[in-house]
Amino acid sequence: IADAEIIAVAQTAFRKLNLDVIVKVNNRKLLNGILEQAKIEQKEDAIIAIDKLDKIGKEGVEKELAERQFTTAQIKDLFSLIKPGMTIAEIKKKVASPEGQEGIKELEELFSYLQALGVNIAQFDVSLARGLAYYTGTVFEAYLKKSKVTSSLAAGGRWDSMIGKFMAGNRQVPAVGVAFGLEPIMEVLKEQNQEPEMTTKVLVIPIKTEKESLKIVQQLREKWIPASIDLNQRGVGKNLEYASTLGIPFALIIGDNELKAGKLLLRNMKSGEQQALKLTDVVKKLT
Repeated sequence: IADAEIIAVAQTAFRKLNLDVIVKVNNRKLLNGILEQAKIEQKEDAIIAIDKLDKIGKEGVEKELAERQFTTAQIKDLFSLIKPGMTIAEIKKKVASPEGQEGIKELEELFSYLQALGVNIAQFDVSLARGLAYYTGTVFEAYLKKSKVTSSLAAGGRWDSMIGKFMAGNRQVPAVGVAFGLEPIMEVLKEQNQEPEMTTKVLVIPIKTEKESLKIVQQLREKWIPASIDLNQRGVGKNLEYASTLGIPFALIIGDNELKAGKLLLRNMKSGEQQALKLTDVVKKLT
């Protein structure tokens, strides 16, 4: 269930970004079963090569496997089992090993949970490998359907053995997660002319009141007001210029006089209007 929830999180994130993605899904146990059936013992070498299938193509992977001393028969048997477009039902008939069948069962369960969660962006891909050795079950990668950006926008999977290696007894600790590729995502957003707008609502400008201003910033954030603070002592003028350049709508100036009076100076960056307000009134103004 957790594997499905993680993929559901990815779907929600990409929908928020208006990105039309597909999530390719596979299972390491199934891959191990396929390698066993092809009589391949150097599993990690094979997985590293298979992981490059989308980038260098079938011929490139065959060449790399041959260079790694795999036999022609092994390579032929391997590619008879990782044909593009194969369904889970089709691969189920071809893989006989217990580990491979366990991987297929996990995939069937995963897709049933994905359906229950309303996830419709996942697609089984028997050739998806994820080259890292710590994966133990589900693996997945997210790609944009139509884009010049070919890198994955997110990837993850299950790694039940990794955490336990750092614990006494080297025991299994269930774990699953996803990592998002911020650079390719930003590249895609630029390509689609939908770069995220500035989200900071107020820039706090301390005048030798850094500690007090930090407390106020924290209070603003606790009220769900996106606030930034200048800790570089750039001065009021440069900070106002900075806020104007970035399109930050408000600046909050906090000096000793403001703290003594119990009123902070809130500046509307668009109109230039300034008001001396209590913090509670600042919060009301910004929410």
